[in-house]
Amino acid sequence: KQNVVARSSAESEYRAMAQTAAEMSWVRSLLVELGVLVNLPMKMYCDNKAATYIANNPVLRGLNTL
Repeated sequence: KQNVVARSSAESEYRAMAQTAAEMSWVRSLLVELGVLVNLPMKMYCDNKAATYIANNPVLRGLNTL
């Protein structure tokens, strides 16, 4: 259950992407602690153009962290 209410579907997609990125980072650090070196970049796919635009625009990202 999320503790915030998104104002749009693009915002909820962006929040989901941010949460997924955090979890991917955690998995990578766990693998490093276990001695598994991951040289390849981890990929995340998103089919929502608005959410992708928000993620790539630092000005908009700042607005969505309220």
